[in-house]
Amino acid sequence: MIFVPHVHMVNLPLYYVLSFFDTVEAYEVDPPLNRCKRIRILNFLDYIDWDEGIITRSEAVKTAGEIVRRIPDEVWDTPVCRRKIGFADRAKQDLYKEIEKFLYLAKIVRRCKAPRAYVVHSLVFRYLRRHACGHAGHPFFDVTTHRVLSAINAFLDRVYFISVNAFFLLRLWAEYIRGLCAPADNGHEIRYIYDGDNPLEVSTDKGKLTFTWIVDGRHIKKENILFLLPGMRYKKPGAGGAGFHTAGLADLYRLADRRRLVAHLPALLASWGRVIVSSLSCKNILRTGYMLRSMRWAPCVDTLRPKVYLYTLGNAGIENPAIAYFKAMGMKTISWSYSSSVGRFLTGRKPEGFDFRDRRVCYLMTDLALGWNNNFRDFLLEHPQGRVRVETLGPLMSGDEDAAGLTKKELCRREGIPYRDEWKYLAVFDTPVLFPGIYSAVNFPIYTEYKHSFMKDIRRLLDDYPDCVIVLKPKRSLKRQEGFYTDEIARIIDEMRESGRAIILDYKINPWVPIGLADVCISQPFGSPNMAALHYGKPVIFHDPWNIARYPRYKYDRLLPLISRDYEDLKAKVAAYLGDPRRFKQLCDTIDITDYVGIAPGTNSTRKFREVLKKTAEENDKRENGICHAAN
Repeated sequence: MIFVPHVHMVNLPLYYVLSFFDTVEAYEVDPPLNRCKRIRILNFLDYIDWDEGIITRSEAVKTAGEIVRRIPDEVWDTPVCRRKIGFADRAKQDLYKEIEKFLYLAKIVRRCKAPRAYVVHSLVFRYLRRHACGHAGHPFFDVTTHRVLSAINAFLDRVYFISVNAFFLLRLWAEYIRGLCAPADNGHEIRYIYDGDNPLEVSTDKGKLTFTWIVDGRHIKKENILFLLPGMRYKKPGAGGAGFHTAGLADLYRLADRRRLVAHLPALLASWGRVIVSSLSCKNILRTGYMLRSMRWAPCVDTLRPKVYLYTLGNAGIENPAIAYFKAMGMKTISWSYSSSVGRFLTGRKPEGFDFRDRRVCYLMTDLALGWNNNFRDFLLEHPQGRVRVETLGPLMSGDEDAAGLTKKELCRREGIPYRDEWKYLAVFDTPVLFPGIYSAVNFPIYTEYKHSFMKDIRRLLDDYPDCVIVLKPKRSLKRQEGFYTDEIARIIDEMRESGRAIILDYKINPWVPIGLADVCISQPFGSPNMAALHYGKPVIFHDPWNIARYPRYKYDRLLPLISRDYEDLKAKVAAYLGDPRRFKQLCDTIDITDYVGIAPGTNSTRKFREVLKKTAEENDKRENGICHAAN
């Protein structure tokens, strides 16, 4: 068997031919190449169990730290538009990812039952072995490999990366020319750039997930913020007719002043030489990629001079390299967490000193990272970081948080949801079955049968509690062609809907609506909606139908009393909390939930977030004015 770290357009022909002679399995395959049936995408559960997947992810952080620290930060310094920019933190994110990838592949090849099994090296892997540890190497590099294939694959990787950089540069030229020809759109006082780029949030409807959630007209005014959104129809000003400034990444040059664009031309011309020269080393190829992605932003940022760049921690590990450029320009960068999902757990064993770390949150590039609670803050600070400051704020989601403070009757009337005084609402937050691959081994429990057990137990509650209504908030689309839900789960949802006591919400609904509506919130361990509900004092149950969440990350062990271990346990907890909500509060006082809620439980975190943004922009104004005054 041949295990490949990455199948892309350049090396696809090689592995397609080899697949006729041997089995080829890939760690990752570029879309749409994953439609090629000859090459299999690794299903990690075929080789390592759930616990080993979680353990390996944590081991990767330790191993990467030992290897990458031998590379000086200075080697990642690169000129961008005549400014020297340090991309060390961004480079470490890529190197950490590569080390995690090969740590998994090394374990898989050792567990593979095939007579012969090889791991093929990548270009970045060979760079790490040569420059980070020398030829003597590190035990990490001791893995069964096919030398000839590895040499060929490293060469094809080099061709691929250079081609990607050349293609990106061609696209920059196309965007540059279009920006010169299109009417300018730069006469705005933009103080904030919101880089959401989430297809689920393109609505301006407050009843749904929306990019407009950050605007209140007082702290954050819509005329002062630029929203970067996906999709062609959202690239023009006035998305949805609401007067918001919106653009796509491809339109950044349109936002630049013509003089800035003309001044940018020599840098674009010089970039061709950089792309060609970069072929001399892996390091230069990576640096050129970071440079090009930063150049895309330079004329826009130089024209608008925004104060704050805002993005979500969902991009951790793959952050925008231009963040380094923004910081060099004096902008403040703030990342906020869309969840508090660091409550991973082991099912049957816990090695000594195991710490549940994750390479994706190492070396965050942002100035300020805002987390939901102290537990999340501590989790980030347990990882190697640069100069990031991490603070606790409270739960943040791209929706109207005011809904969490409304009564059930008000919410039902506003959202068109059936209401009766005698009904008790059980808000259920699911996690759909995901496609095979790395996440099936190392992330949330997504065994198909586990999901079925969870949904079957939720369905049984309708039979045992005739005064209860299930309010299901799907995480993804329920449409069969989307592939997120199995036929079995779809059948259970249809049964609940036909009962007349189940409300199946739109998956794009404002997530604060089901939280505000709930008498009890139910999710799998340790779902973020339940953590948000905990902030508002709502009774929550983490339902674990297989009784496998035995060893959660160290602080989450305090939440074990909130887990239901089977249906009878779930049924009993629902009865207890509905019978007397004070029982849940008493339980929370016993286990001390201080580390799992925001800095001010029960209050609106979104308002605090807006205050932080406004204060940051004002402090940046004062700093710039002080510099200008000193210069004069």
